[in-house]
Amino acid sequence: DEAAPVFAMAAGTVAQIWEDPMMGWSVAISHTGDAVTVYKNLAKELAAGITVGADVEAGQLLGSVGDTAMIEIAEEPHLHVEMTVKGIQVDPLEYFSKDVLSAITEDSIYETETDK
Repeated sequence: DEAAPVFAMAAGTVAQIWEDPMMGWSVAISHTGDAVTVYKNLAKELAAGITVGADVEAGQLLGSVGDTAMIEIAEEPHLHVEMTVKGIQVDPLEYFSKDVLSAITEDSIYETETDK
């Protein structure tokens, strides 16, 4: 949902904050092992203390889901997440433990509404 809180997936350092012309407000966090997570379509106002160079902990509030991604404006509100390891894009879900994955549920509201 729009305004839903967005939390850091892992501890790291805020490497970049920018407004992407197509994907809206974005935050990149650098992690050990040359991993970087990128959160896009955020609301313009980030959580207190989220600035370039700030250290963040896993689960720390970064901000909230916004409606700033022009390319995805017609879609339901959502968070766009990307991850790279050593500069290569990877599936972020491959880096979560089985316990964490079992707690994640897919939002099927959009599919349910369109099937009606």
